[in-house]
Amino acid sequence: MKNLLVKAAAVASLVASTAWAGPTAQLVGGSTTVTLDEGFLGALVATEIAPAPISPAELDAERGDIRYPIPIGAIDLETLAGEVMHTGGVTLTRGDTQVALQNFIIDTANGVLTGVVSLNGDILDGTRFPLFDLNLADADLTLFPNGFIRILAVQVDLTPEAASLLNDVFGLDGALDDGTVVGDAAVRMAVWQQIGGES
Repeated sequence: MKNLLVKAAAVASLVASTAWAGPTAQLVGGSTTVTLDEGFLGALVATEIAPAPISPAELDAERGDIRYPIPIGAIDLETLAGEVMHTGGVTLTRGDTQVALQNFIIDTANGVLTGVVSLNGDILDGTRFPLFDLNLADADLTLFPNGFIRILAVQVDLTPEAASLLNDVFGLDGALDDGTVVGDAAVRMAVWQQIGGES
């Protein structure tokens, strides 16, 4: 996270020019694409767990990635603190057991992605669940003058809570553990307006 904040500061001069009129970016669209790690895909195959997208998410089996649309969100361009909402999700199915992970929110301040989890159609606990830790150490941030934000090379890892849940539900006997690398994410966001800066 610290490295990404340094990079954000390095490009903060864009905030005062052209389309970047303020430090808080109100998001109006975009997407997050996760390229799944080969080791994680191998673990799914070995445990006979089949992933499938929940619309409007899209899964490209040939490329091994899954794309989630971003309808709204807000990001502070100086600190990168904020939330990015997503629609759609993914199901994980093994035999008669299906876990659905959906309605993701990226919390950039805490480096975690939460979601709503359901088991065979029933929502668990009725609360948001910490699913993935986001490692931003090697992330690459770009603010484009036309009003787009791009963050590349965000490592996505399973949280301890998600690993424990999937192991228990699917009877995996610890095959997945916290820190299991799920893949690398690329986040592309379109900005509607900026708030709180100089015009």
